[in-house]
Amino acid sequence: MARIDIINAKIYLFASLELKKYLKSKTKETHFCQNREKQIENSEFITQKRIKHKPYGRE
Repeated sequence: MARIDIINAKIYLFASLELKKYLKSKTKETHFCQNREKQIENSEFITQKRIKHKPYGRE
């Protein structure tokens, strides 16, 4: 019975570590996607600003 408990404990530990790694990678992906969306929004805003104000002093 003790061997089964040890095996179950090892499986539980392994599974929890794998879950932790998975969640950590998902968090990184989410932050990357959010940062990318912000970069796109900022570049679109800057582009619109240039169009409104006649970029680089040209007529």
